[in-house]
Amino acid sequence: MYKGVVLAENYTNPRAPIQLITGSAGSKHGVDTMMALNAFRMDGKALNSYSRLKVYNATTLYWEQVAVFGGAVLDSIWVTQESHGSFSSSAFQGEQKVKIDEQIKVDEQNLEKHNLRQKPETTGDAFKVKVSKVIQGADIKVIIGVSFAVFILVFLLVVCIVRACSGQRTNSNCGM
Repeated sequence: MYKGVVLAENYTNPRAPIQLITGSAGSKHGVDTMMALNAFRMDGKALNSYSRLKVYNATTLYWEQVAVFGGAVLDSIWVTQESHGSFSSSAFQGEQKVKIDEQIKVDEQNLEKHNLRQKPETTGDAFKVKVSKVIQGADIKVIIGVSFAVFILVFLLVVCIVRACSGQRTNSNCGM
């Protein structure tokens, strides 16, 4: 599958990445439009299961979903990829190419509509900028004095906590 378009119904020389969703823990993922794209779906029986992926050689993988209790294989697939490298969209033709091109346009419109092209500012970045501005405008003696005062306060706080807990080691409140 690529851009919502099913490219093949087998796993021999796939033309796009293969996505295996396992252990969705009650998620409703795929119930609407994705439901038709599921190669296999197991509800209930797979609650206590795990996946194994075996690499047989440079061209072949084997994936299986295994029941925790009893070890029964619930699902499995073989993936064969004879030619490695980047996937190329030039291999898409006809109706597949039209659908993929349409989805690319929709994706581009959504990026523009929701203004997702710009990297959002993180809290850490904003904090760095604010601290840098404060430091640039402050006298070095003030910065050293404030830093020392904070260190002393933290040190006194630790001493108080240790003293309070040292006489009450059996008290569960001191273990935090």
